Amino acid sequence: MDWKLGVFNEEVQAEKQDKQPSWLSTLFPYAFVVLILLLLCKIWLLDKAGIVVRVTEFGALLLIGIVLVRQLFTMRTIHDANQHLARLSATDPLTGLPNHRTLMDTLESELERARRADHCLSVIFFDGDHFKRVNDTYGHAAGDGVLRELGARVQSVLRAGNRLGRYGGEEFLVLLPECDQEQAHHVAERMREAVAAFPLLSEQVEGGIKVTISVGVATYPLDATSASQEVEQADQAMYWAKRLGRNRVLTSVQAQQASQDVSLTGTFQNLHRVEKPVSPHRYLRQDMAEAL
Repeated sequence: MDWKLGVFNEEVQAEKQDKQPSWLSTLFPYAFVVLILLLLCKIWLLDKAGIVVRVTEFGALLLIGIVLVRQLFTMRTIHDANQHLARLSATDPLTGLPNHRTLMDTLESELERARRADHCLSVIFFDGDHFKRVNDTYGHAAGDGVLRELGARVQSVLRAGNRLGRYGGEEFLVLLPECDQEQAHHVAERMREAVAAFPLLSEQVEGGIKVTISVGVATYPLDATSASQEVEQADQAMYWAKRLGRNRVLTSVQAQQASQDVSLTGTFQNLHRVEKPVSPHRYLRQDMAEAL
């Protein structure tokens, strides 16, 4: 994912350089205005009020006006082009959602605001279950379509102020300012139900493509104190949601409990194997084998 982002940023920078005018083309109109003003000053110094002088003055002023208007349009074009490039650098080209860098920058800002205001900040981390099967069965073009519709469907159930973006691959991240873990869990369940309710790409694929998501939830300051730690906790919760059967929502606290339960179960199983009595028939078979 990192190398793809690097290539995309290089393409954006190249496009930006192509659209920026050279310094010669930028300075030429102003140099032309200076020459016209010098010409006018020379005419005025001659103190001649003939028709040629008047026509020259009028033409010079007209040219100055044209140059200034042209520069205004050029500045507006450059401004629009810069805004377009800024949107490209902050947006995932496939889904149209904020990209990884934009998400992390926004998360850092929201986390700082949550610290100052002593508020909660939750994040939801999710991805499509068995997404590789979609690519293998229907092709990568269909997989791209699934990602676009997946983002759109989740976006449709989010409220104003919630920020959805593509974290990378088939992984998405949702930022929920001023939202505690219980509220974030409700939002995550609403997202999961919306995705599982109807197949995706029903217009392109007969019967559509059935997709579910596994979701992890983490909350500041309950689970983490930094942006990277909060994302990691949500990612771990999503991992356990997949491990426990997929198509479900787990909070970071629930994931930690599941991890402890699995570790405890594994410990009991090992103890059971150690303490399990050995059948006497085993020793009888061993004695018979040695006698033979």
